[in-house]
Amino acid sequence: MAPLPSGFQPKCPQSNSYRADGWQPRALLPAMKAGGYLQITDEPIGPGNYSAFLGRAGVPEIQYLANQEGDTTLVTLSGRP
Repeated sequence: MAPLPSGFQPKCPQSNSYRADGWQPRALLPAMKAGGYLQITDEPIGPGNYSAFLGRAGVPEIQYLANQEGDTTLVTLSGRP
C-alpha cells in the first residue's frame, strides 16, 4: 500500500500490523497519503486508541487503527487496497 517508514518493524511477516516506540497514533498516515490514499476520518476514540478511514476518490477502503500498548504503538491496517 505504501513504503514502511524508517524505524518501523513488522510484528509478523504475514501481518499488516506494525509497532513503533512511544504513542504515535498517526505515524503511518503520511506514508499512506504518499501512496495515494486520502484521509476520510480522524477519530481519537479514547485514551490510547485512534481510528481513521482512508480511501481513494473519497470511498473508504482502508481502516487504520492505532492502539497504545505500554510504551509502543500498534498500528493495524485492514481492508482491500
